[in-house]
Amino acid sequence: MSRAVSTPNLRTMNIPPKYPARLVIIRHGESEQNAALDLKPELLDIDKVAAIRDADIKLTEKGTWQAKLTGQHLAKTEKYVQLAEY
Repeated sequence: MSRAVSTPNLRTMNIPPKYPARLVIIRHGESEQNAALDLKPELLDIDKVAAIRDADIKLTEKGTWQAKLTGQHLAKTEKYVQLAEY
């Protein structure tokens, strides 16, 4: 004898989903360090680079523009935005 098991339908029960339906991951804009490495990668000093915290590396003018443009786009297109920085 088999038994049918019914599972609740969350949509009909008006229970909000536990996880977002869409996840947007964005990388930072161009940084001064990345721009310098693109021009002369042979000048990379691993010891100096490792000693600099990511948060202390500034964005270039282009990187700032990229970040602003991305923020404007998300503000227009995404219903809920939650930012997380590391």
